[in-house]
Amino acid sequence: MPQPCSPTAADAPSTHLEAGTPAYRRANLAMFVGGFATFALVYSTQPLLPLLAGEFGVSAASASLTVSATTAGLAIHYVRQALARSRRQCARTPTTPST
Repeated sequence: MPQPCSPTAADAPSTHLEAGTPAYRRANLAMFVGGFATFALVYSTQPLLPLLAGEFGVSAASASLTVSATTAGLAIHYVRQALARSRRQCARTPTTPST
C-alpha cells in the first residue's frame, strides 16, 4: 500500500543561500523588485477609476471592480501554482514499500 506524500527533512534540497553572499543579496533584490512590480500592477488602474467611470458610464463602485478582478486573478494564480508545486513534490518523493 503506497504511503501518502509527506515531505521530510531528508527531502530538502542540499543547497541554500547563505546570508551575506552576493547570491543572497541578488535573491533579496529580485524578491523586492518582484513584489513591488506586482503591487504596482495590481493597483495601476486605481488612479484611472474616475476616468473609467465617466468613459463607460458606470458608477465608481463598478469601475473599482477592475482592481478586484486583478486581485482575484492573482489569487487564482497563486492557488494553482501551490497545487501544481505540491503535486510535483509528491511525484518526486520516492515511496518505499511496506515490509
